Amino acid sequence: MASRALVETAWRERLERFAVGRQTVGKWCAQEGVTPHQYRYWRRRLNGSPRSEADDGPWVALKVQAPDASCSGSGITLRIAGAAIDVAPGFDAALLRGVVQALADLP
Repeated sequence: MASRALVETAWRERLERFAVGRQTVGKWCAQEGVTPHQYRYWRRRLNGSPRSEADDGPWVALKVQAPDASCSGSGITLRIAGAAIDVAPGFDAALLRGVVQALADLP
């Protein structure tokens, strides 16, 4: 039992370091020498967090607004880290991922 408590203490400390850092889960796990699966397991176990299929980094609140009457359904606008990104049908998903990741990596 004592070793289990030591493991839990070590993971609590790790999760605290992650919480104050500005890294993605993948970068943080590589630095800590653990896998993303281990991170998600211990986060759920110690914080009582519900399971998430995609836990790629710090989460932010998402504000969804209903479209106004002038909306033509031709796309959406994402507002992330003070930037506005217009996304039209047929967008390049890889490019959008790269832009969002770059914004997430800003200090």
